Amino acid sequence: MGSKGKAIFLLPTATSPELGQGKWGIGQAAVMVVRTKKIVIGTISNNIWSVAGDGDRPNVNQLQHEERLVFAQLARYNRQMGGFGG
Repeated sequence: MGSKGKAIFLLPTATSPELGQGKWGIGQAAVMVVRTKKIVIGTISNNIWSVAGDGDRPNVNQLQHEERLVFAQLARYNRQMGGFGG
């Protein structure tokens, strides 16, 4: 089992106001992976809060969580083929 945490950043890079949030933000991300002989289970979570930006737009408090389950045989095949396999 392994885990790690990092800082993440939100940058207002949208080319049109309709496409972005218009805010600068900062938050944290955490990853946890458990490997056995047959499966790899992983989860990643992050949360971003706005710290500056367009005052006419709502503040950002955005949580994202993803889970992954990969069978080890598929992961080995993907690595051999040059792809991402977990």
